[in-house]
Amino acid sequence: MNKSVNEAFKKLEGIQAAEAPKDLFAEIQNRLGEGKVIPLRWVRLAAAVIMLLLATEFYWITQYQSENKTAGIETLLSSSDNGFYYEEK
Repeated sequence: MNKSVNEAFKKLEGIQAAEAPKDLFAEIQNRLGEGKVIPLRWVRLAAAVIMLLLATEFYWITQYQSENKTAGIETLLSSSDNGFYYEEK
């Protein structure tokens, strides 16, 4: 294994590193500075819509719970059928 590693390093000795253009860093900085900004009114609108949806969900959950006095887990597991188990009769 050591021999194959040495051979690989010998093959890589002749490879030279690529040179980047001199103004590459400045170009990257300019592109980062041109980032698009979301207007504050759209952020406010999105926040208002999310709050409205959450308030509506909260209202519907409380209405459903006040109509049904059954516990949540009993509603989900109301049947006593053990369909996952095979019992010989």
